[in-house]
Amino acid sequence: MPHLRLSLSANGLELPVLVGLDGQALAALRASGKPIPSPVSCHGLIDTASDVTCVAPAVLQRITPKRRGSATTTTMGGSVKGNLFEVSLSIPSPRRGTGPVALQERLLVMEWPQPLPGLDVLIGLDVLAECVLLFDGPRREFQYFVVGVPPSGKTQAPSLE
Repeated sequence: MPHLRLSLSANGLELPVLVGLDGQALAALRASGKPIPSPVSCHGLIDTASDVTCVAPAVLQRITPKRRGSATTTTMGGSVKGNLFEVSLSIPSPRRGTGPVALQERLLVMEWPQPLPGLDVLIGLDVLAECVLLFDGPRREFQYFVVGVPPSGKTQAPSLE
């Protein structure tokens, strides 16, 4: 089962993220012969208090996804309204020559109106719902496991050792 083990950073549960155009937009660009923007390498932070993944405006400007409307979400600071965009999001493996630990080809994200310095993506519960997150406070590390769905349709979760 794909997984990632990382140390806790000064910001918290921080991990690398790639943000790109969604699969449908990529197919349309390929079909029309237009240039395809490369995914943007980002600094992500897992935010269990956010119900939606948020992406900094600078990242969205580099890949130019189409706006899909707007929505309001509640944060610790109150309600925030933001623009919605459909993107792809992947969490790359630290091992060379292997695929991503996690990949969402179509993810509706909210533009992050005021990103924190050094961070580009807040990974919300919409992405976390597809994984198992283990936090080991005494060791100051966390593990991110992608939950697989085998042909039986039953979810596989990692065994806790």
